[in-house]
Amino acid sequence: MSLGAGTDTRFFRLCDVYPDVRLVYHEIDFPTNTLPKIACIQRQPVLSRKLPQTPRTSASYHSSTYNLHALDLRSLVAPSEDAPLPELPNLDPTIPTLILSEMCLVYLQPQTVQSIISTFATRYLQPTTPASLILYEPILPQDAFGRTMISNLQTRNIHLPTLTTYPGLGDQRARLAGYGFKDGAKAADTNFIWKHWVSEEEKERVASLEMLDEFEELELLLRHYCFAWGWRDGASDVFSKAWTDVQEQT
Repeated sequence: MSLGAGTDTRFFRLCDVYPDVRLVYHEIDFPTNTLPKIACIQRQPVLSRKLPQTPRTSASYHSSTYNLHALDLRSLVAPSEDAPLPELPNLDPTIPTLILSEMCLVYLQPQTVQSIISTFATRYLQPTTPASLILYEPILPQDAFGRTMISNLQTRNIHLPTLTTYPGLGDQRARLAGYGFKDGAKAADTNFIWKHWVSEEEKERVASLEMLDEFEELELLLRHYCFAWGWRDGASDVFSKAWTDVQEQT
């Protein structure tokens, strides 16, 4: 499940790389973003032929493999136990589920994020269902680079509430544990990931695309973004088997 997916085409790329994998993919975004995306899928056979049926002109699309939900995530905040939730067709509450937020939840207040994640983890999914959350967000707001970044964003009326609430890797790990992903709560900045996760062959390929000689500036930038990932295995060890050996930053 991808939150605030925008124009991302990950589902279609996964279909190309893993054509035999049984995948149920969900995206959630504002109708102003989902409507043009569906229109684009309609126009592009390379995309639409990967779906069970061609999308109609609408803000939402649902199928057994790909689902695009026109929804404001804030509608999931702290609903009462008796209040009906917005429908998410084809979301099975018993299937291991990965939730992905790439610079999406960072725009919301921490209390709002906590409530949204709780709704997914306890209302849309059964408490025993294996679940995981991956976050991509900025960190280190207190140093000179971070202060300048915040100032530049504020001049455009852009605010990142979780940046100051969870400023470091340790805060991000504690955050995931607080959401209930206690079987694993890990984090690494993108500088560490570039150095330790990316193969030398891939680094050479990237270097061949465009020359870069400002490596200190690149490292400074990469240190101010991170991935944080956590999981609960519930009734099985789906995520522990896959992720226990993934190298994190200490």
